[in-house]
Amino acid sequence: MDGRISTYAFSLSMISKNSRLQQQLGQVQEQLATGVKSATLDGYGVDNLRLQNSRISISSINSYVFNIESATSRIRQMTLGVQEIDSQVDIVLGALALTPEEGDIDITNLKNLANNAKDIIQDILNQKVGDDYLFSGSDVNAKPLPNPESLTARVQLQMTSFLDGTNDADTFVANIDTYTDSQVGFSLGVQSSSQLYVRADDNFEVDYTIKASDQGFQDILIGLEALSEIEFPDPATDLATRDDFYKITTAMFKKIQGGVEEIRRYEIKLASAEASIGRKLEQHKTDRGFLQTTVENIQAIDPAEAIIRFQSLQTNLEAAFQATSIIGSLSLARLL
Repeated sequence: MDGRISTYAFSLSMISKNSRLQQQLGQVQEQLATGVKSATLDGYGVDNLRLQNSRISISSINSYVFNIESATSRIRQMTLGVQEIDSQVDIVLGALALTPEEGDIDITNLKNLANNAKDIIQDILNQKVGDDYLFSGSDVNAKPLPNPESLTARVQLQMTSFLDGTNDADTFVANIDTYTDSQVGFSLGVQSSSQLYVRADDNFEVDYTIKASDQGFQDILIGLEALSEIEFPDPATDLATRDDFYKITTAMFKKIQGGVEEIRRYEIKLASAEASIGRKLEQHKTDRGFLQTTVENIQAIDPAEAIIRFQSLQTNLEAAFQATSIIGSLSLARLL
């Protein structure tokens, strides 16, 4: 009787051991399949907290990297837009390279150049990246310049009043200098929008706001509009004089030049913003690489070591099964 009990107890022990070996073998198989030590955090023991913190930090860095890369794309598109505006204005100013009082101006050519540049600049200020307007500040859904016809109509009216003698050149210049954002054609959305920032790190934000309604763009648009509508006074029908005409072209030349100087400051602001977040991006990538290495070192298995362990467990399990089988045979023989 005691022998049967002892054999039975040993059989139960072997069955329990076999179960543990099968479980361990399954774990090693899973490790070999996934390349990591455990599918759950509990499987990392004392490294559990360090693994969690590293993963959280990587997730946070990824968010900042996304912010920076998105903002960098916008900044580069904005920079290209401002540079193109600068280039278009240079073409017009080239037609006025000589001081206007020094000689006749090819009015037709000047008007065409100014009108073409104005149309291109209006398109640039309304440019989008994806669904977002570039030059609308924080209100990226607001079209910055939806009503450029407003400026055209007002300048045409001023030009008529200038030619018929209702207003002199000084009044013409003074009147167009008082146009509001809405009168120039800018939307209420862009007028009321806030600054545009990129959150590049904890407690680190960079302002890269350039709005279509900023003064530099306005001066250029108004100056180009005036040049595209200007007419040389006809002594037979107009009261305005040749000197008045040149006074206006000189004033518009200076207004546009002032606008160019201002938008070149916009270029500097954008370049500074891109450089600033670019440095932060490189820092994030370095930190992320270090954290990813930490995670890999905690999680990753040594394939060669895992294979050896798998083979060892497999051998032990086969031996255990054989031992269990032998014990079972002995128990059966005693019963017989």
